[in-house]
Amino acid sequence: MNIVGLDLLPNIKLKKNQVIESDLFIKDIVLQKKKEKTQELQKVLTKSENIISKLRKLKEKAVAANDTISSQDIDWIISKINDQNLYDIDTNDFNTTIRNDNNTSGLAYLMQYSHVENNNIVQKAFQATRKGNAGTVKMTMQRKSTLMAPSSLKVLGKYGMNKKLDAISEFPTLNLSSVPNNLIQNQMALIDSSEFDIFSLNDMEKDKTTFLVANEIISNTDVVKDGIVPNDILEKFIQTVISGYDRVNVLYHNDFHAVDVMQTLFTILTVGRLPEKMKLSPIDVFAMLIGAVCHDLHHTGQNNTYHINARTKYAIRYNDISVLENFHIASSFKILSKDETNILKNFKEEEYKIIRKRIIEGILSTDMANHQKVLANVKAKIGEFQIDKGVNFNKIFKDETKLFDNQQIMLDMFLHCSDISNPAKPQRISTIWTQRVYAEFFKQGDLEKEKGLPVSLLCDRDTTDINKAMIGFINFVTKPSFEILVNIVPECNAYLSNMKQNLIFYENAVNKKEEKNNDDEDDDSSQSSASIESKGENEDDE
Repeated sequence: MNIVGLDLLPNIKLKKNQVIESDLFIKDIVLQKKKEKTQELQKVLTKSENIISKLRKLKEKAVAANDTISSQDIDWIISKINDQNLYDIDTNDFNTTIRNDNNTSGLAYLMQYSHVENNNIVQKAFQATRKGNAGTVKMTMQRKSTLMAPSSLKVLGKYGMNKKLDAISEFPTLNLSSVPNNLIQNQMALIDSSEFDIFSLNDMEKDKTTFLVANEIISNTDVVKDGIVPNDILEKFIQTVISGYDRVNVLYHNDFHAVDVMQTLFTILTVGRLPEKMKLSPIDVFAMLIGAVCHDLHHTGQNNTYHINARTKYAIRYNDISVLENFHIASSFKILSKDETNILKNFKEEEYKIIRKRIIEGILSTDMANHQKVLANVKAKIGEFQIDKGVNFNKIFKDETKLFDNQQIMLDMFLHCSDISNPAKPQRISTIWTQRVYAEFFKQGDLEKEKGLPVSLLCDRDTTDINKAMIGFINFVTKPSFEILVNIVPECNAYLSNMKQNLIFYENAVNKKEEKNNDDEDDDSSQSSASIESKGENEDDE
């Protein structure tokens, strides 16, 4: 006897000669079984819930064994997981462990991109980066920022310096005179080196520089060599992207920075022979280089914090989440949607999806709000595969089921490091980048004051000591990042060596300034004492 739905009744056993006569009974049983299956589906847990469940079982064992310390540790772990902000900075011990005032600016810089609020550290950071008693400083602990700068702020100088940037005097004058044209090839030969100097090349090539570098790098990728991307469309695409950056009003996040990031990523991939080690396809490499040159497209010259505080159209459009990064991505694919600049038109649908995902994930990784997450993901892989100085690095990519995601974790790290690599360049180059970035920061600070908005950390030209700020940025942001990079790609050690030299440079500048201030105080004290003594002698004469 075949009864419809009886296969859903595994627990119903019929005795010999017993017959189920009621269709209604069968329907009731079937409905009940479906209900039970639905309830089972509702019990499906997320990964974090499963972790917490296992931790609670461990806690029960700890309590049964009277292990109070383990029980408390497990409670702490569960509370952190429930916070949902695992990649934010844990500042519990910072008030006692951060003794060097030069470092607090770096810590506070990271904190402003986090959900963390620790007023003691923030205030200490402001005091540490102050270059004088310039009054009250305001700051926001919110995330992100950006908007167009007022045209009244004229851009002067060879490298686009803001006329108001008095802090430039804190750096040595760099003599980058024009180089004979026959040396252009020598500079381009360094395109896969940490010594590459885009500013010296600009002395030779002027307005062609960024196009020249971007075209040289992309044209030598396999997908272009194989003819998948037509040269005429590629050139039009690069020209459109380069012109999408505003080097007149945006002093740092312009085409020079974009191409510099692209060149740095290209160097990391090349010197580390990473396409081979990571099983990267030509499409993967092509996508990441495109993402690099587009990662700040149409940047407005202010950060995400400004956009959110000013409630700009960008913040409203992207709901205060990675405001600029989402804007850069959308701007990039708008260019890629036009026939005359669509360098992706000849790729298959699946290939297009891979390229798009690589670009989106890569550009989002450049949001400083994701800094801790990017580093934590890589450190987790280092621990899992016991990577040390490049050893075992290739083991990450043996599992084909996790290949794409593991590749992306590393590619995000490489692009992020490239984006914050200014202190990892030779001093003559790094100094110019520092001048540019603080010119842009101070321009934003001026705009925030003008609009009555909180002045973002490091953006107040009247109070920020650039040398101290750079010490903190290196110690808390770039140095930890590049130490991780060099551990998995030892061939990139030159970047870390440059950074150490730059750190010494800034520390010496701070020490020299403090010594001068101490000498001035001693002179003032001596003059004051002499004046008192002179006054005393005059009184005796009377």
